[in-house]
Amino acid sequence: MYKATKLLSTILLLSAFGFTSNVIAKECYEPSPNLIDLNDEYYNLEETVELTNKQKKALNQFFRKTIGKWKGTSQHIECRGPDSAPRKIVKNAKVSAKIKLASRTQLSIDANKNYTEERIKKSGNFTLFNVHNTYSLEFPRNNTLVLSEKYRRANNYQADPKNTAAKNKKTKQVKQAKKYKSPVEKVRKTQKTNSRTSRITETIYEISSSAHTLILTRFYYTSGVYIGEETWTMRAD
Repeated sequence: MYKATKLLSTILLLSAFGFTSNVIAKECYEPSPNLIDLNDEYYNLEETVELTNKQKKALNQFFRKTIGKWKGTSQHIECRGPDSAPRKIVKNAKVSAKIKLASRTQLSIDANKNYTEERIKKSGNFTLFNVHNTYSLEFPRNNTLVLSEKYRRANNYQADPKNTAAKNKKTKQVKQAKKYKSPVEKVRKTQKTNSRTSRITETIYEISSSAHTLILTRFYYTSGVYIGEETWTMRAD
């Protein structure tokens, strides 16, 4: 009965937004939608997005609707294991956030999360959007913003060749590279002799706001494949 009530509450909450969200179940290690659309250009970190005055105005108007204090729940999903048998680790938390404008087109988000089952509390701050690392930004619907940030990050260690999970994950990435004709396989071959390697990390944000409700989802990708996500579902405090 509790599960049915919880499911009904979720449906009613999403219905209140009046849209079909992009926040749907994703398979572990599936390719980023931007990898599929851009192919080789996915790995080009030179061309960041440049907003027009119209886009800046729309972004400012959208961000202003999210200003304030929010409370709700957070669900974090992490992919683990080989690509042949991946599993999802799910953790839930209570979340509170304070959102304010950092500039005309930037939000500053301070958040606190309480993982009650693990008895762990976490806090952090991040800014949206980062003009130096944003590669796509769009408003697919009036009340929804989707943007993508990419970074090149260094690995500080040499992967253990006996690590089965790491080997399977690499195999999956190479397969995706071949399928979408990306240069990742060539890059990895070049880096074999290096003790210090790098990888492309991408975060796709989807933010939806309506009335007194805010849903913020971050989808995480490494070298073009999905490795997890985090969704905050909150109401105005």
